[in-house]
Amino acid sequence: MTNNFNTGIGAVVLGGIAAIGYAIYNTSKLSKTSEKLDLTLDEVSRKTNIDVEQSIVDKAIERAVDRRVAAATNDAVKRIREDIHSSIESTVKKEVEAQYKLVSDEVSEKISSQVAAIDEYAFKEKVMRKAEDKIIKKFDGSLDGLLGDFNRKLSSVSKIYENIEDTLGWRRKGNSGNGRSVTFNLDD
Repeated sequence: MTNNFNTGIGAVVLGGIAAIGYAIYNTSKLSKTSEKLDLTLDEVSRKTNIDVEQSIVDKAIERAVDRRVAAATNDAVKRIREDIHSSIESTVKKEVEAQYKLVSDEVSEKISSQVAAIDEYAFKEKVMRKAEDKIIKKFDGSLDGLLGDFNRKLSSVSKIYENIEDTLGWRRKGNSGNGRSVTFNLDD
């Protein structure tokens, strides 16, 4: 089995060497053919004149010029647009700054004259009335609740004193003659 294995390996190596030799031979042959073809093409191109009609040359030149003109025009339009935008922005900024000074002076003057014309006493009275109304509205519900609580507690205190009077005998039903009585009354 070792002989068969060695023989197989030898055959593979020999086949590989043969394949490499064949590839080198073909490459060399292809290279010589390529050189001959290059020489032939160079000779044919030197000997052959190609006449191109002037109209085709003119159209090609015209298209090239059109492309260059379009690119140059687009660049010029872009720069002009940017310059106009920058110029307008600068002009508007300067004008706004100039008008701001005039307007702020006029506004300050008008506010000063209106503040000077305010009747201090009438303004104070108006503010006091508004504050009073707001305070009353804010506490109105709370004060009603406090008054109701106070009346309930007063009623409870009155009942306590009536019970004390009954217990001490100061008040008898149908007899108010002893002159001792306690009365609580809260008028709204």
